[in-house]
Amino acid sequence: MEKRKILILLGFIGIVYFLFLLFYIEFILNNYDPISQTISELGARDSKYSFMVNYIGFLVLGIAIMIFSLGFKEEFNHRLNTKISFYFLFIGGFFMSLVGLFPCDSGCVNLTPLSKFHYYVAAVPALLIPLAAIISSFEISKKWGNNWGSLSLLLGIFSVICGPLMFFPSFLSYMGFIERFGLALGIFWIFLITFGLFKESIQKV
Repeated sequence: MEKRKILILLGFIGIVYFLFLLFYIEFILNNYDPISQTISELGARDSKYSFMVNYIGFLVLGIAIMIFSLGFKEEFNHRLNTKISFYFLFIGGFFMSLVGLFPCDSGCVNLTPLSKFHYYVAAVPALLIPLAAIISSFEISKKWGNNWGSLSLLLGIFSVICGPLMFFPSFLSYMGFIERFGLALGIFWIFLITFGLFKESIQKV
């Protein structure tokens, strides 16, 4: 198997692992509402599952995104916009890992400087990963067709909108849902690239 495929597949597997871990923790918790409560609250300093969410959750997710970005670079590194997308993906993955190293305070009230830093760090991948999808959409259109490029563009736009939207006063009671929806769109874009690459390989056989 080619290097780029291995890197993209490893990144894909790491992200799928994170999703299963997240679903498992949310499933076994009784007093947790994923609609109103953020993922960060699962990893708050006093949370029973803080270690799982942060060190074998967010940390692994960030590493997986960085590995995926290296495969993305191998596949698309012939244009300036996809080079920018690579850097956005890699930096976004790096900061996603940092999210796990700087958990928020109890209930994510963010009273301490380190806890406030958690949200600043979390904002970076929430912005850069969707921007990577938007910036690379033109090259994806050229490579796999307009439908793929349009989907990449839309996923990026709606994902990046979710970041500020979740902090609007009218939507605070849906903060957890909006955060997850934005994250899901970014992850779906990564799945889209993975599927496109392997679909292309199958067609060449």
